[in-house]
Amino acid sequence: MNIAAFNFGNATGAALGGVVIHQELATQRRTGRHHHCLSWAGLVWFGLVWFGLVWFGTYVSEAQEVRGRSVGGG
Repeated sequence: MNIAAFNFGNATGAALGGVVIHQELATQRRTGRHHHCLSWAGLVWFGLVWFGLVWFGTYVSEAQEVRGRSVGGG
């Protein structure tokens, strides 16, 4: 299951990257101007990862605080 999940994630990432590149090229061909789909996709990805890291850090911090209160009796 672990290898299957890894392969699925890898294939999904490649497919989404292909969609973004295709959209960039199709828009450029249709309008004759260069649009920044890749830049926006990178910015969105960065924001999602940043949000996930902040959420995970907050979750771990709260869990340690609760565990400290229950162990310390205070």
